[in-house]
Amino acid sequence: MKLAPVIILVLLSLAIISCDSSTSKNQSSDKKITGSANDGLVWEGDYTIIEPEDIDAISGYESITGNLRIGYDFSDNDALTNIYGLENLEHIEGNLSIRLNSSLESLQGLNGLISIRGYLEIDSNPKLTSLNGINQLSSIGKDLFIIDNDTLPNLDGLDNLSSIGKGLSIGDNKILADITALKNIDVINKALGIVGNESLLSLEGLNNISSIAGGLFIYHNWGLLTLDGLDSLISVGEELKIYANWELENIDSLANLTSVGADFIMTDNTSLCTEKINEIINRLLDDQGIGGEIMIEKNKICDEI
Repeated sequence: MKLAPVIILVLLSLAIISCDSSTSKNQSSDKKITGSANDGLVWEGDYTIIEPEDIDAISGYESITGNLRIGYDFSDNDALTNIYGLENLEHIEGNLSIRLNSSLESLQGLNGLISIRGYLEIDSNPKLTSLNGINQLSSIGKDLFIIDNDTLPNLDGLDNLSSIGKGLSIGDNKILADITALKNIDVINKALGIVGNESLLSLEGLNNISSIAGGLFIYHNWGLLTLDGLDSLISVGEELKIYANWELENIDSLANLTSVGADFIMTDNTSLCTEKINEIINRLLDDQGIGGEIMIEKNKICDEI
């Protein structure tokens, strides 16, 4: 059963995606294309890949002016185990959605992809064990969503990614234990959400992020021990919500945090000393660094720190 907060995160992601896409289905059928060829290099319009034959039809194109969808929007696709044949693709002007592919094991085939002007969504691919294949990707114009990929252990393959135009959401990836591939990201221009990743022990990999323009949401990561990885974080533009991380003991990495633009909430972290939270709150209040309400409850009461 999925966690209710994670469902909310996914629904929020889908709402953003729905509003951002001009076409939910291709005109003829789910596996047909919209658009036309241009000089054998640029695909004009959107393209959907459901079966290997769909890859064959677009093999050789270097860019797509619309959205590229691999898989269905709302139902499972078991026809793809790999996406070999897209090696020439370098640029996507719209969004790249890799979603609901029950047999997809690898992203090999996207090895030439450099930039996505829209969002990148990697969602509900239960056999995907690696992101290797998108190793050349350096920029995403909008959001990055990595959600509900049950056999994904790390984010290796995103090592060259240096720019995310909006938000970052990592949620409900059961065995995800390593996000160090995100080491080149330094700014989040929307919200950052780390939710329901039960094998994640720390946030190492986010070490260069100095500011988050939106909110910071860290909750229901059952194995998270420390916030190590947030050492460079100086400002959160909106609310900070860290709750229900039952093994979380160490939040020392928030030592450089100087401002939270809205509510400051830390609750239900049953291994985290309330005294440690108060130290951070008092330091922020001294500099008028909290812009909303403060809520701390159901954390651990410690006699000594």
